[in-house]
Amino acid sequence: MDSGVGSFIDSYLEYLWKAYVLFGHPDDLLMWTEMYGAVQQHMRHGPWYVEVHMGTGQWSWAAFSALQGYWPGVMATWGEVQDAADTMTSFFSLWERFGFVPERYDLLKVGWWVVRVGRFVAVCACVCGFVVVWCVRLVLVGLVLVSSVWLGVGVCLGFFVWVFLFLVLAWCE
Repeated sequence: MDSGVGSFIDSYLEYLWKAYVLFGHPDDLLMWTEMYGAVQQHMRHGPWYVEVHMGTGQWSWAAFSALQGYWPGVMATWGEVQDAADTMTSFFSLWERFGFVPERYDLLKVGWWVVRVGRFVAVCACVCGFVVVWCVRLVLVGLVLVSSVWLGVGVCLGFFVWVFLFLVLAWCE
Protein backbone atom coordinates (compact mmCIF):
# COMPACT_ATOMS: atom_id res chain seq x y z
CA MET A 1 0.00 0.00 0.00
CA ASP A 2 2.86 2.38 -0.83
CA SER A 3 2.88 5.24 -3.28
CA GLY A 4 5.37 7.74 -4.66
CA VAL A 5 5.92 9.75 -7.83
CA GLY A 6 8.03 7.03 -9.50
CA SER A 7 7.36 3.37 -10.17
CA PHE A 8 3.79 2.21 -10.80
CA ILE A 9 2.25 5.70 -10.63
CA ASP A 10 4.45 7.82 -12.89
CA SER A 11 2.31 7.48 -16.00
CA TYR A 12 -0.90 8.21 -14.11
CA LEU A 13 0.40 11.44 -12.60
CA GLU A 14 2.00 12.60 -15.83
CA TYR A 15 -1.01 11.80 -18.01
CA LEU A 16 -3.50 13.24 -15.54
CA TRP A 17 -1.81 16.62 -15.88
CA LYS A 18 -1.38 16.25 -19.66
CA ALA A 19 -5.07 15.32 -20.02
CA TYR A 20 -6.06 18.60 -18.43
CA VAL A 21 -3.56 20.57 -20.52
CA LEU A 22 -4.80 18.97 -23.74
CA PHE A 23 -8.55 18.78 -23.11
CA GLY A 24 -9.21 21.32 -20.36
CA HIS A 25 -11.69 19.12 -18.50
CA PRO A 26 -12.26 20.52 -14.97
CA ASP A 27 -12.39 17.03 -13.39
CA ASP A 28 -8.84 16.34 -14.59
CA LEU A 29 -7.67 19.59 -13.02
CA LEU A 30 -9.46 18.81 -9.76
CA MET A 31 -7.89 15.34 -9.54
CA TRP A 32 -4.47 16.72 -10.48
CA THR A 33 -4.66 19.54 -7.92
CA GLU A 34 -5.68 17.17 -5.11
CA MET A 35 -2.99 14.66 -6.10
CA TYR A 36 -0.28 17.33 -6.43
CA GLY A 37 -1.13 18.76 -3.01
CA ALA A 38 -0.94 15.31 -1.41
CA VAL A 39 2.39 14.61 -3.11
CA GLN A 40 3.84 17.89 -1.88
CA GLN A 41 2.50 17.40 1.63
CA HIS A 42 3.41 13.76 2.20
CA MET A 43 6.12 12.74 -0.27
CA ARG A 44 8.33 15.78 -0.62
CA HIS A 45 11.50 15.88 1.45
CA GLY A 46 13.47 18.94 0.33
CA PRO A 47 14.03 18.50 -3.39
CA TRP A 48 13.56 14.70 -3.14
CA TYR A 49 10.39 12.63 -3.15
CA VAL A 50 9.95 9.52 -0.99
CA GLU A 51 7.44 6.69 -1.02
CA VAL A 52 4.75 6.73 1.66
CA HIS A 53 2.05 4.44 3.02
CA MET A 54 -1.19 5.35 1.28
CA GLY A 55 -3.29 5.05 4.41
CA THR A 56 -1.12 6.95 6.87
CA GLY A 57 1.13 9.17 4.76
CA GLN A 58 4.12 7.90 6.74
CA TRP A 59 7.41 7.26 4.95
CA SER A 60 7.79 3.69 3.82
CA TRP A 61 10.85 4.02 1.61
CA ALA A 62 13.16 7.00 1.33
CA ALA A 63 14.53 6.27 -2.10
CA PHE A 64 14.95 8.01 -5.43
CA SER A 65 13.70 5.98 -8.39
CA ALA A 66 14.87 6.56 -11.97
CA LEU A 67 11.20 6.66 -12.96
CA GLN A 68 10.84 9.87 -10.94
CA GLY A 69 12.82 11.62 -13.66
CA TYR A 70 9.70 12.99 -15.37
CA TRP A 71 8.52 14.80 -12.22
CA PRO A 72 10.55 18.04 -12.57
CA GLY A 73 9.16 18.52 -16.08
CA VAL A 74 5.60 18.15 -14.83
CA MET A 75 6.32 20.51 -11.94
CA ALA A 76 7.71 23.11 -14.35
CA THR A 77 4.68 22.92 -16.62
CA TRP A 78 2.45 23.31 -13.53
CA GLY A 79 4.30 26.53 -12.73
CA GLU A 80 6.57 25.35 -9.91
CA VAL A 81 9.69 26.37 -11.84
CA GLN A 82 12.10 26.92 -8.94
CA ASP A 83 11.05 23.70 -7.20
CA ALA A 84 11.36 21.84 -10.50
CA ALA A 85 14.85 23.21 -11.05
CA ASP A 86 15.89 22.29 -7.50
CA THR A 87 14.53 18.76 -7.88
CA MET A 88 16.18 18.35 -11.28
CA THR A 89 19.46 19.55 -9.81
CA SER A 90 19.20 16.92 -7.07
CA PHE A 91 18.41 14.19 -9.57
CA PHE A 92 21.26 15.38 -11.77
CA SER A 93 23.67 15.23 -8.81
CA LEU A 94 23.32 11.44 -8.99
CA TRP A 95 24.26 11.53 -12.67
CA GLU A 96 27.29 13.66 -11.87
CA ARG A 97 28.31 11.38 -9.02
CA PHE A 98 27.93 8.03 -10.79
CA GLY A 99 27.94 8.90 -14.50
CA PHE A 100 24.41 7.56 -14.80
CA VAL A 101 21.12 7.62 -12.90
CA PRO A 102 20.81 4.52 -10.73
CA GLU A 103 17.56 2.60 -10.89
CA ARG A 104 17.16 3.23 -7.15
CA TYR A 105 19.09 5.37 -4.72
CA ASP A 106 18.59 5.08 -0.97
CA LEU A 107 18.44 8.62 0.42
CA LEU A 108 19.05 7.56 4.02
CA LYS A 109 21.86 5.06 3.56
CA VAL A 110 23.24 7.05 0.64
CA GLY A 111 23.67 4.03 -1.58
CA TRP A 112 22.52 2.84 -4.95
CA TRP A 113 21.62 -0.45 -6.55
CA VAL A 114 20.31 -2.01 -9.74
CA VAL A 115 22.03 -0.25 -12.60
CA ARG A 116 20.14 0.07 -15.87
CA VAL A 117 21.66 2.30 -18.48
CA GLY A 118 18.60 3.01 -20.52
CA ARG A 119 16.23 4.97 -18.30
CA PHE A 120 16.54 8.49 -19.57
CA VAL A 121 13.30 9.87 -18.23
CA ALA A 122 15.15 12.91 -16.87
CA VAL A 123 15.96 14.06 -20.41
CA CYS A 124 12.21 14.27 -21.10
CA ALA A 125 11.80 16.36 -17.95
CA CYS A 126 14.44 18.77 -19.24
CA VAL A 127 12.59 19.04 -22.53
CA CYS A 128 9.25 19.77 -20.81
CA GLY A 129 10.74 22.34 -18.49
CA PHE A 130 12.75 23.99 -21.22
CA VAL A 131 9.83 24.25 -23.64
CA VAL A 132 7.51 25.73 -21.05
CA VAL A 133 9.73 28.13 -19.14
CA TRP A 134 12.95 28.40 -21.17
CA CYS A 135 14.92 27.60 -18.02
CA VAL A 136 18.64 27.86 -18.78
CA ARG A 137 19.47 25.54 -15.87
CA LEU A 138 17.39 22.77 -17.46
CA VAL A 139 19.06 23.41 -20.82
CA LEU A 140 22.50 22.86 -19.31
CA VAL A 141 21.43 19.72 -17.46
CA GLY A 142 19.75 18.36 -20.59
CA LEU A 143 22.81 18.98 -22.73
CA VAL A 144 25.07 17.19 -20.26
CA LEU A 145 22.67 14.24 -20.03
CA VAL A 146 22.31 13.92 -23.78
CA SER A 147 26.00 14.31 -24.58
CA SER A 148 27.20 11.93 -21.86
CA VAL A 149 24.80 9.22 -22.97
CA TRP A 150 25.51 9.74 -26.63
CA LEU A 151 29.29 9.89 -26.24
CA GLY A 152 29.71 7.55 -23.29
CA VAL A 153 27.26 4.79 -24.10
CA GLY A 154 26.65 5.31 -27.79
CA VAL A 155 22.89 5.18 -27.37
CA CYS A 156 20.56 7.31 -29.46
CA LEU A 157 17.87 8.61 -27.15
CA GLY A 158 15.15 9.06 -29.72
CA PHE A 159 12.63 11.73 -30.54
CA PHE A 160 12.83 13.84 -27.38
CA VAL A 161 16.58 14.32 -27.74
CA TRP A 162 16.23 15.65 -31.26
CA VAL A 163 13.41 17.96 -30.20
CA PHE A 164 15.52 19.14 -27.28
CA LEU A 165 18.58 19.81 -29.43
CA PHE A 166 16.46 21.61 -32.05
CA LEU A 167 14.91 23.85 -29.39
CA VAL A 168 18.30 24.63 -27.85
CA LEU A 169 19.72 25.58 -31.24
CA ALA A 170 16.68 27.73 -32.04
CA TRP A 171 16.89 29.38 -28.63
CA CYS A 172 20.60 30.15 -29.04
CA GLU A 173 20.09 32.05 -32.31
